[in-house]
Amino acid sequence: MGRLTLPLLPLVLLLAASVLAQTPTPLVLNVNRDLKIIVSYPLEVKYSSWVRVVFDVTSITNVTVDKFAVRLVLVHDRGSVTLYEALIIQSKAMAQGSQVQRVIEFQASIPAPRPPADPFLELHLIVNYSVGGVVKFLEYKAPITIVPPATYSELQAALSEARQKAELADQLAKQVKTLEIKLANESGKCAVISEQLKGLSSEWNLLKEKVGALQAENIALKNRISELEEENSALRIEISSLREEKGGLSSRLTSVQDSYAALEAELNSLKQKYESVLAEASTLKVALAVAASTVVALIVLLVLQKKAAPRPLPPPPPP
Repeated sequence: MGRLTLPLLPLVLLLAASVLAQTPTPLVLNVNRDLKIIVSYPLEVKYSSWVRVVFDVTSITNVTVDKFAVRLVLVHDRGSVTLYEALIIQSKAMAQGSQVQRVIEFQASIPAPRPPADPFLELHLIVNYSVGGVVKFLEYKAPITIVPPATYSELQAALSEARQKAELADQLAKQVKTLEIKLANESGKCAVISEQLKGLSSEWNLLKEKVGALQAENIALKNRISELEEENSALRIEISSLREEKGGLSSRLTSVQDSYAALEAELNSLKQKYESVLAEASTLKVALAVAASTVVALIVLLVLQKKAAPRPLPPPPPP
C-alpha cells in the first residue's frame, strides 16, 4: 500500500507561481510501476465557474482495479465542502497497456451569501487494485487548483486599468497645479467680474421691471387688437352693406345721369329761347326808352304851358 501527500501551503504557492509563470501541466502519478494515472485540470478556476477534470488511467502491467474513487473538496477559511465524489473505475481487469479515460465537470462554489476567503480545490484519490493476487492500495491528497473570485487575467486587466488610472491621476495632478496657477491669476479678474455682475444684476432687475411693463402693455395691446378685430368684423359687414347700397346707387346714378342729359338738352333749348326773348327785350327796351323820352318831353311841355297861363282874380271880400 502506498500513500502520496504534499504539504498544503507550499503547493498553493507553487500553483500560484505556476499560474503567473508557465502553462499548466497535468499531474502524473506512477503507482508502483503498476498504473500510470494522469490528471489534467486547470491551475486557476474563477469562483462559481465550472471545472473540467480529465482522468487517464493506463495499466503498465496486468492489473485488476477494484475501486478508483475520486473526491474534490473546496477548502476555504471557514472549513471545507465536498463538491464532487464518484467512482471512476470499479471491478475492472486491465491488460497491460490498456487505458481508461473519464471526464468530470462540476461547479466551484458553495451555498453562501458571499464567496469564502482564499478557497482552493483539493484532490482526493483512493485506488484499490491487485497484481498477481497481491492487493495494493493508494491514497493521494493534494491541493491542485486555486479558486479566486477573479482570475489572473482579470487581475492583470484590473492592474493595467489601475496603472492607467494612476498615470491619469498624475496627469490630472499636473493639470490641477496648472489650474491653481491660472486660478490665482484669475482671482483678480473674478473680483472685477463680480462687480460687473452686481451692476448687471441691477440692470437685470430694471429690465425685469421693463419686461413686466411691456407684458402689461402687450396684454393691453392684445385686448385692443381683439377690439379692433371686432370693429374690423363690423366694418366688413358694413362695407358689404355699403357695397350693396353702392350697387343700388349706381343704378340710380345711371337713371339720374339719363335724366340730367335730358334736362341739359331741355336747358339748352330754353337758353336758345331765352337769348331770343332777350334780344326782343332789348329791342323793346330801346322802343320803351324812346317812348319814355317822348312822354317826358310832353309832360315838360304841359308843365311849361301851365306856368305861362294868366292867374285868375281873387274873389271879392265878403260884405
